[in-house]
Amino acid sequence: MTKDRVIGLNGEIPWHISDDLKFFRDITWGHSVIMGRKTHESIIKKYGAPLLGRESIIVSRTLRKHEVPSCTLFRSMDEVLGLIFEHQQRHDFFVIGGGEIYRSLLSFVNTMYVTHIEKRFKGDVFFPEFDESEWETTLDAQFHGNRNTPPWKRLIYTQRRT
Repeated sequence: MTKDRVIGLNGEIPWHISDDLKFFRDITWGHSVIMGRKTHESIIKKYGAPLLGRESIIVSRTLRKHEVPSCTLFRSMDEVLGLIFEHQQRHDFFVIGGGEIYRSLLSFVNTMYVTHIEKRFKGDVFFPEFDESEWETTLDAQFHGNRNTPPWKRLIYTQRRT
């Protein structure tokens, strides 16, 4: 996200960072990824299919199962939370967007991997605000930028135990 919390514009991520995409692939591989309809549609538009090597869980009130045959479809956040609570001890879930999904599930997350983009981009989807004092922060990676890639840093936020 940018300093203005931008995470999307017109159904796409406004920047391209190859190292970050590789990190995303590696850390989510073999796990479940939870997303909203628009995020799912942007993945299909870009790659032509759901993400390989991951179970795609889509939250949508409008999609029908036959429209997403290789994905798991839920109609409500309550249904998704039921799944998470039932399997959280033995299964990792990754929330991958968009803004509404992040807002709805942020209070249930214990670890966030957030790439901070050190450049301004226009956007129409934003990451929700959160109280950083409730999280331990670790710098995981950093890139100072070049002609093709904006400067960025990836922080790992771990929920503080109270």
